[in-house]
Amino acid sequence: MRERTTIQPWFRDAYHYADVITSAIEERFDHLGMWDEFFCDGQVAGLLAPYLRESAFHAFIRFVIDHLLYDYTLDVDLDHRQAMAEAIGNIPEAVADLEPLTVPVEEALRARNIEFDSFVVFLKERDKTFAAADADDLYDYFQDLRLCQPYEDLLAQAAHEVFFILFGNRRLLLHFNAIVSDHVESLSMEDLDDEVREQVAPLFEGSGALKRAYMPEWVRRAVYFRDRGRCVMCQADLSGIITLWSEENYDHMVPLAADGLNDVTNIQLLCAACNLRKADGAAVTSGAYEDWYSMEEPAGKKSR
Repeated sequence: MRERTTIQPWFRDAYHYADVITSAIEERFDHLGMWDEFFCDGQVAGLLAPYLRESAFHAFIRFVIDHLLYDYTLDVDLDHRQAMAEAIGNIPEAVADLEPLTVPVEEALRARNIEFDSFVVFLKERDKTFAAADADDLYDYFQDLRLCQPYEDLLAQAAHEVFFILFGNRRLLLHFNAIVSDHVESLSMEDLDDEVREQVAPLFEGSGALKRAYMPEWVRRAVYFRDRGRCVMCQADLSGIITLWSEENYDHMVPLAADGLNDVTNIQLLCAACNLRKADGAAVTSGAYEDWYSMEEPAGKKSR
């Protein structure tokens, strides 16, 4: 029997990352430069393999978190922190509380109990003190950290936390997959190097759309339980408990014919009738979700 896995995305920064990523997807034109960078040099080819557990959405989340950590770390007001460290250096309690020697990427690592070499240790190896550090030291520290396993572990864990937070938002996932499909449509095999072309060419139909791929059981289960065993369009129960006439259909929100991906974030649960009506038409989903409980008390009953 497989060990049951759990996740605790309580870190404050995970919800901040989720908010930034939501804005980047919903306001895509305001973030055009970022999107172009994400898809540059044919990187969209890396999103085409069918049903990777590290989904296309994971890749985008990692990309955004990496950029946020870079910006937040290099935007630190080092002069202010150095002055603060000097002012409270003889008060250990204040140093522990305010952490003037700690930069943002370190805070993210420490919150997740990931061991790493601190900025202060990095400076000592350069025979420098924190008081003498400058912006170039911050840049070099971050670039060195980027090449180490602790940073990779940080991105993987933070991306998993954000994915957990956002996977339940089908409309957001639809918007993300629509953006990706635009880039898949514009993908030119001639722009790819020979090795990448050999890898991705077999994934496409002659029409230029991705081939339908076998959907693993873990994808079906994730989508089924996210959508609560109901058709997302008409809310028909598909559990087989209430009615015998319940046939679950796993539908691509952005159809393959419209350059959609074989990706867990592009799948939704439909009943047979709604799936038949949708066919290979527009990219659609529903923003309706079953509530946890009613806010209205049943007539004649008291709240317990």
